[in-house]
Amino acid sequence: LDIKYTYCIELRYPGWADDYTSALRNKLRNANKLYRVERAASAEGFYALNQLSFAAQKMKMPYTAEQFEGLFEACQQHQAGTLYWAVHEQTGAKEAAIWVLWDQRWAYLLASGRSRDAHNGAVAMLIDQAIQDAAAGGLQVFDFEGSSLKGVEGFFRQFGGALRMGLVVKKYAWF
Repeated sequence: LDIKYTYCIELRYPGWADDYTSALRNKLRNANKLYRVERAASAEGFYALNQLSFAAQKMKMPYTAEQFEGLFEACQQHQAGTLYWAVHEQTGAKEAAIWVLWDQRWAYLLASGRSRDAHNGAVAMLIDQAIQDAAAGGLQVFDFEGSSLKGVEGFFRQFGGALRMGLVVKKYAWF
């Protein structure tokens, strides 16, 4: 049993975006000048981009491309999520992406990735769009799904929201 922390934004509170830090607002403003947001109908290219993010942190991918594609297809079939791309306005390159899933009440940021060339506000811009979409869709909470990496936690904290604790149950096989 492990303890996990995450940030959650209460979307029923109309001033949720007021809690964004000024640094985040600057990143969003700059990223919005460089990119447009596209919602993807397929997962093509996402796994490789997500893999770059894990490699940059010297971490092993926790799932295979086949596992991701299976989950993505199930998500599409149940209309329970969206894959967002940050597409560079000048080059047309897809430089960052996030994958968000939802149920009847909550949206969950499950995965993200960005190329080495991406502006440091590209992922933030996508998250902001996903939060706006979740609020417009009547969802109650946007959950960042936590991270134990210091830089990632600090990034999530810039969006405001409340710090929440959760429990993670793991099953180990003994051979």
